[in-house]
Amino acid sequence: MVLIGVAAYLTQQASSLYDEGEHAHAAWLMAVPGLRPQVDFVNHHQPLLWQVLGLYFRMGGHGPEVLYWGRALVMVCFVVVAASSSGVGRLSSSTPRRVPFGVPSLALLSMGVFRLRTMFVIRPEPLAAALAAASFVVWLLSVRDRRLWQSFAAGLLFGAAADTSPRFLVLAGGFAVLWGSELRWREHARRVALLAAGAVTFVIGYAWIESYPLSITWLNIRLASMMQGMILSRGASPMMLELIVGIATGVYAWFLYLMDGRARRRSIPVAAYFVVVAAASVAFTGRAIVGQQVCAAMVWLAIVLAHAEGQVRWPSTARTGAIVMCFSVLCLGLVAHRLSSWNKWATALRDNVERRKYFAEFVSPEDTVLMTALHHPIAARDASFYFAVPPANVRGLCKEDKIFSVLTPPGVPSCDYLRDILKARPKLVDSAFLSSLPDEDQRVFARLLQSEYTMVGVPADADHLSEPDTVFLRP
Repeated sequence: MVLIGVAAYLTQQASSLYDEGEHAHAAWLMAVPGLRPQVDFVNHHQPLLWQVLGLYFRMGGHGPEVLYWGRALVMVCFVVVAASSSGVGRLSSSTPRRVPFGVPSLALLSMGVFRLRTMFVIRPEPLAAALAAASFVVWLLSVRDRRLWQSFAAGLLFGAAADTSPRFLVLAGGFAVLWGSELRWREHARRVALLAAGAVTFVIGYAWIESYPLSITWLNIRLASMMQGMILSRGASPMMLELIVGIATGVYAWFLYLMDGRARRRSIPVAAYFVVVAAASVAFTGRAIVGQQVCAAMVWLAIVLAHAEGQVRWPSTARTGAIVMCFSVLCLGLVAHRLSSWNKWATALRDNVERRKYFAEFVSPEDTVLMTALHHPIAARDASFYFAVPPANVRGLCKEDKIFSVLTPPGVPSCDYLRDILKARPKLVDSAFLSSLPDEDQRVFARLLQSEYTMVGVPADADHLSEPDTVFLRP
């Protein structure tokens, strides 16, 4: 019931409309016209998510409906993270039980999804979270079964997670604190070597197969770091983050009280590593803490609770069932509270798709558009190299154009939307781009819109958006 409720929320939530349009369009650019990131268009994220989203187009899909596919992917990723947390608890336990593991972790993840609104949306982080969580399960299986190939498989999964979102590199130390103390040092060394070899194999192999040099990955990290300081959106409430961590700390302390001395020695390093993960996650945030920035920390916190739950020698099955029931009621309460306001946000995804389809009706295959990701019709070519950059951030990016020198050939088109519109004469133009231009260029841009374009506006269902921009059409 809890998973069904959270899944219903994830498929319909009204979060991160800008980011979701950006990633869906990047997937279309790679899958249909076959463009290359950082060569034919700029985007500071890694491309693995776009290739997964692009399967929709390769299977015959088209247009903004790809957002439904993306939300289904997000839902699957959440289920994988929840199941992997439960798997960590089972594999960490020396006394298998009939009662399910991982319910406290599921409660924690549900709180994160409901209160940190951009933690599980169509972005790289949910896919990276699922891959990283699965890698820890495979790692524990390799420790339990003494199979070295599973260590290599865990490395492949973690390499895919880190390549999808470099934020998840912070979880690399988790393998060290999860391995337990049952194996000899030499076997530890072999497993760690195979783990590292698996991660490196994926990263280098993917870069070679896709002709996506590691220099561009480094460029993406630098771009992301630079743009992090430009985030102007409202972040998560620090009080909410403190509340989630506080509840998790209380539950962990209770588990710790129920453990014996040996179990505590196994559990405390796993919990202590959360401090490292949380500190690193917060250190690399921008002006505001948003859900995607703390996603790795939330995943590890769920693993901490599941691992601790597995270390407890519960007095009886009946008592264990009562405890699980309490957390189940908490989960259901969270879900019921969120779903009680279903009428306020349940149509957000459908309205988002319909709004983009509305603009797509004006565009033919040979046309280009100059649209922000907020209103972009998805399946349309761009008049500008910089479609994915919020207009307010373009001036800052232009000042740092030297970081693009790693590209071959060096350099990229200038950040000049006025030049783009004069050269390409796009079919649709979003007035939001005016804000990125110098005053004189703004006047020229405005005169051009008045003389060659007509206003089409945005559909009435866009009233809840934070940027009520106007869109212009070239007849």
